Amino acid sequence: MVHESYVYCSMAEGDVDLVTNAANNYYAVAPEAIDFTNVNTFEPYFTDLEAFEYAKGVDLGEIDPLELHLFLESDQIQAGKTAQLTSNLEGTTYVSSNTDVATIDASGLITGVTEGEAVITATNGEKTATVTVTIIMGYDPLNMMVDPAWATEVEGTMITVNELEYIVGFNGFATLADAVENAIDNSTILVMAGEYDGGFDIVKSGVSIIAPNAETNPVVDETSFLKASETAVHINTEFYVNASNVTIKGISMTGDVRLRGFTQISNFHFENNYVYETYAATVEWKELTYGIDSSSTGEVTPGVINFAGNYTWAQNFEFINNKFYNVDDTNVFLGFADSATFIGNHFEGFGRDAVRFDYGQNKGVFVLDNNEFINGKLNAIFFRGYTSSIAPGEISVTVSNNTFDSVGLNPDEIVTTSIAFAGLAIRNHQEKADAVFNIFKNDFVDCPVALSLRNNYASSMPYELEIYVSYNSFINEVAPAFYHKNQFGGDSNTSNPADAVFKHNYYGSSETVAVVPTASQFNNAVVEHENDFATYADLAAERPNV
Repeated sequence: MVHESYVYCSMAEGDVDLVTNAANNYYAVAPEAIDFTNVNTFEPYFTDLEAFEYAKGVDLGEIDPLELHLFLESDQIQAGKTAQLTSNLEGTTYVSSNTDVATIDASGLITGVTEGEAVITATNGEKTATVTVTIIMGYDPLNMMVDPAWATEVEGTMITVNELEYIVGFNGFATLADAVENAIDNSTILVMAGEYDGGFDIVKSGVSIIAPNAETNPVVDETSFLKASETAVHINTEFYVNASNVTIKGISMTGDVRLRGFTQISNFHFENNYVYETYAATVEWKELTYGIDSSSTGEVTPGVINFAGNYTWAQNFEFINNKFYNVDDTNVFLGFADSATFIGNHFEGFGRDAVRFDYGQNKGVFVLDNNEFINGKLNAIFFRGYTSSIAPGEISVTVSNNTFDSVGLNPDEIVTTSIAFAGLAIRNHQEKADAVFNIFKNDFVDCPVALSLRNNYASSMPYELEIYVSYNSFINEVAPAFYHKNQFGGDSNTSNPADAVFKHNYYGSSETVAVVPTASQFNNAVVEHENDFATYADLAAERPNV
């Protein structure tokens, strides 16, 4: 180790021969030619620094100068920092036992990489010596930052932002892809404004991607999410989430962007994000299940946001206060969904289904509340199937306080066999568990079909299917063929009985002009018209506050 209290200073330029005494300490051959001064801080000068390794006057103690000795100021090194290892013999080479923890170059410069220990072995001919270094974390790997402006910064540079320290290349990066690659479980990645084109795959649990707009609701005002905004973070290419407990807040997604996942994932949280003007749909719309994609190379399933793993559950997914605008493909596609929450989202101009729960394996608790679905070609919400034989479980679906305005328009006249495009469509009850649908306090405006609720009994049906439709408004300037449709093709009253119960609703050609629906407009449902409201205002006044 270096002892700063022993410093040897020459008072004049020139060479001084050093020899050792009996105690193996260096001293000048001609002491009268050199002055010794005890100082703690100085800048030494040597005519040949490489030939004189001990610039700080290392206290060598009793050593054999012919043996290999190593000198290091401190055996603790901060991750992202460097320390110089020196030896007393020229031509010494070095190697680290663990380059994931510490590296060393030919000159003996050690670089701390991450927390841990590494043994540095020095070799000179047949002589070897070792020193153990401990790397301590000089940065917080749970707090990371991405700023495109750091692209020109040298790795290891420390940058302080809001009193937090970031080391470039360790917890500070110029690209989001590099940050995700270096993240650990529960890392929070703060992403500064900019455009990010490099794809990435989140594989660490608990990672959060937080943009400057994280607390801004784009449904209220999307201005700060547009490319002209100084706070917008745009992701323009395909990226992946293949870990649980991931949060994404405040980003913009546009162009060829796509978010996909293929593994067992739970507790995914997507909030205050703006998805707009995305690529044209490439996979043809299907009434039946699409199947599954087991990797990023699969192109079986649609969806700008797509989680469709190989018989793996998408469990407890949350979509809160997001805006989807002019998304031509399916906006959100979940296969094997086990509970999901959609609250406060806005879907406008969707070219396929806005929200689709595919395959037949959907189960758990689904809450779709206070969302807006406007000008959609196909379904606003589509349950392709539910309660299947694969890990069967009950399903409870609450659809409440939503606006469905001009959805299910089907301008391309896609032909279906067992559903009608609607605000809410359900196609196949797999009859392996109980199912309950509560549809209340919604507004359906100018929808050719508001509800397509097919129950398709195929057996004696030992499980209960309950559908309640109450305190909704159905306003159509032109009378629809159906407010509700249950039976298709070969369906009958036996295979598709009247399970849906309608009561306490408002039907009108406007908010003030009520109409009396015909029985055929409900296509096999139980309807109690005596409790209907005379105006929309009357309905609004009586809606339960739940």
